[in-house]
Amino acid sequence: MLMEKNKAQIPLPNKTPNPLGQPKPTVPESKIKRKIAFIVSFAVLTALILIFLGIFGYQKYISSKYPTPADFLECSKIPGSIVQESYPATCITKKGERFIQELRPNEICISVGGVWIENYNECEGIEENVCTKAGGSFESCASPCRHTPKVKACIDLCIKVCKF
Repeated sequence: MLMEKNKAQIPLPNKTPNPLGQPKPTVPESKIKRKIAFIVSFAVLTALILIFLGIFGYQKYISSKYPTPADFLECSKIPGSIVQESYPATCITKKGERFIQELRPNEICISVGGVWIENYNECEGIEENVCTKAGGSFESCASPCRHTPKVKACIDLCIKVCKF
């Protein structure tokens, strides 16, 4: 009998009657929609952050695996780079970056059929556009005796000269 008394005194939460006979209150539909929108927004934002971090990490991995050269010479030393036998030579990295071999003035002079004069850093017989492209100073009518000023007689002849 003591046990029956204890059972009767403990109210059960789900079985308590509603005094007005109305249905139990429910969560408003707008709150449910807001919660769902928040969860979806959070999931999309998390996915975007993970994608961004993945792309960033992959770029770091690629840049560390394939270093970026500063010029033609560095490019030609990187394993996997291709050096094209063109004039001037071109080096292409695995990432597709192109580096063109820079030519010295004497190489440019000789390659276009000029005559290189080492002691004076001059090229005789090349056109003005080639000279200025190579970074030289063009003189359209230089004297053939310009380097031998003490000569008694000199031919009055114009020579195209590019000075570097």
